[in-house]
Amino acid sequence: MIFTKKPSPQTLEKFRKAYNPSQSYWQALEMNQNFSDEEYESYRLEYHEGGKPVVTSLSWSYDPRAIHTKASLAGRRFFSGPIKRDQKEEDLLYDFQLTQEGALHQFFSEVREKLVSCGQEASQGVPNLQEAQGYEWLRVSLELLKKALEDVRMARSQGGPEVCQGLLFCGNHPVRKQFVFRLRLFNLDIEAMEDDKKALRVQVFDKKNQDTFSGVQPSLQTVFHAQKAPIIDSFIQILPSLSTALLQQEKSIENE
Repeated sequence: MIFTKKPSPQTLEKFRKAYNPSQSYWQALEMNQNFSDEEYESYRLEYHEGGKPVVTSLSWSYDPRAIHTKASLAGRRFFSGPIKRDQKEEDLLYDFQLTQEGALHQFFSEVREKLVSCGQEASQGVPNLQEAQGYEWLRVSLELLKKALEDVRMARSQGGPEVCQGLLFCGNHPVRKQFVFRLRLFNLDIEAMEDDKKALRVQVFDKKNQDTFSGVQPSLQTVFHAQKAPIIDSFIQILPSLSTALLQQEKSIENE
């Protein structure tokens, strides 16, 4: 693989063809985790694969003058450099927009497949009385999360500055070696882990109006047996709202 300092239509096309996250066991999405005076939005997609983990990643950030890009395939750098916001690089901007949109679509498709696979494994444990109450609490919380994502999408479609800030992890955890779904978004931090009995252990933190999750106690801690499949389905249902909000953010930036 030949490393190039800056993306071009040719390298973007090669990257899209070689980009194959379906082989990954663990994947991550970071949304605006690093703000600075120079960069006002940043995103990173990451996939882990292989016995000794190798990482495929695509990251991009924005400032008023350029989109700053970086990509690697199987741990080897593929391209890195800015795409200027000018007429000279208009076609390159369009090519990169296709690349990031395709990567986001693929990311959420792979998360969905991993969730579906987990949901198909029935729990071997005994249902408990807290499951129904826990499921209802989580269902209402995720509906509110969907509403917040729709507000972001609508605001960005009208030129607003709103962003999604958080992270999403999904797959076979590199250290725990168990399936984990983690979504931290707005005021919620949700983690669901499949245990040895195929039950789903869910823990949710709600920081409400606090700046960080530091010191926040769990709002929900429940082991789901009978309600495992509905819980997994509720996670799947949040994915279209998040992906739509992110894609709207990308379109609004490209149109600036």
